[in-house]
Amino acid sequence: MSAFVKRFLLFIGVLAGIFSATLGYETRTANLIGWVLLVIGILSVAGGSVTLGVSMVRKSIRLDQCDKALWLLLPGVILVGLGSPLEFLYLPALLPRTHNFQAIGLAVCILGILVAFAAGDVPGRVRRFFSAPEFVNTDHELTETGNTLLNSGLSVAALGIGLGFSSWIGLAASLLLIIPGTIFRYRLAKGVAPKSQS
Repeated sequence: MSAFVKRFLLFIGVLAGIFSATLGYETRTANLIGWVLLVIGILSVAGGSVTLGVSMVRKSIRLDQCDKALWLLLPGVILVGLGSPLEFLYLPALLPRTHNFQAIGLAVCILGILVAFAAGDVPGRVRRFFSAPEFVNTDHELTETGNTLLNSGLSVAALGIGLGFSSWIGLAASLLLIIPGTIFRYRLAKGVAPKSQS
């Protein structure tokens, strides 16, 4: 994938973050997940802007095998972040829109965020989310486990957003794009990862 395409995808991610934050703000009074989406949208705009700015200044972006997983992850994230609240606001309910669904979705989302934070070095790992795991630590297993926890946690959080909004669009995107994309990214990383020397 060329550096231009990667910058374009980062730009799309920043735009999606802006729209997600706006939709989170719009839905926050009717649905608790709106608050989560508002915060995630703001953080993704900030993180994406910094990553995009740094990549423009350095005029290079690291390219690797795990970029192939972006073609599953990015559409899935956009569908969960934008499709779920839009369905909640404007489409008739296909799933029950009860407080129980909101509570379950919020619990699943918080669980996913906690799992992601269990990865340790969260700012560094989030910054490298769209690149292959960097095994800079001599303890190869710990670093690889951290990347697996981060990606798994973010997948669970996306599933929680779909549940909380009672959104079939968000649930389908999580189950058909984000979770398979995370598994695909993990398998690519395992193939790219250096062998531990015993």
